[in-house]
Amino acid sequence: MKQLADKGLEEVPREYDPDYDLHLPQTKEAESLPAYIEDGLALGAQYVRDHVTRCKPFSNDFRPNKSQFGDLVRLQAMLQACNYIVTMTDKNLGCAIVTRQWFINGSQECLANRNSYVEVSPAERQVILEETVSNVRELADLVELAGLSEQLCKFLVSKCPKDETRDVGNSPSLGRYS
Repeated sequence: MKQLADKGLEEVPREYDPDYDLHLPQTKEAESLPAYIEDGLALGAQYVRDHVTRCKPFSNDFRPNKSQFGDLVRLQAMLQACNYIVTMTDKNLGCAIVTRQWFINGSQECLANRNSYVEVSPAERQVILEETVSNVRELADLVELAGLSEQLCKFLVSKCPKDETRDVGNSPSLGRYS
């Protein structure tokens, strides 16, 4: 604990945090439940399969039937007539309805601002990624040293490659905490 005090850290209780869950597959099977629950789950699963089978998939060539999707058809027609689009808000707080031109102008303004973007060479990209991976691993080591959470350590390094020589921009693999 002296190491923690030297770094200005206090011990924090180890608790499960779903934000850091890696959603690794379970290897053990669940225990059987009472028959009435198992039967209800089976009937529910069958209901979902039947419902999904009856649903028509949406695709680019999908033409909604006005009797089935009357409200959606009217909404789509109103959006097109007013030249509106539906888009996600920043910070994913929901959706927003904006004019198509406002969205295009904002996008062009953002892309035209040379102060917002800097071209990075492949070598610079590699250095940035290696530094980021190094920083994440150092943070994971600090969390481990502090005894904060093994789960958090696993989460932090879950996007870091195992092999130091591999291009860190490639697909992620679990680090030493896997």
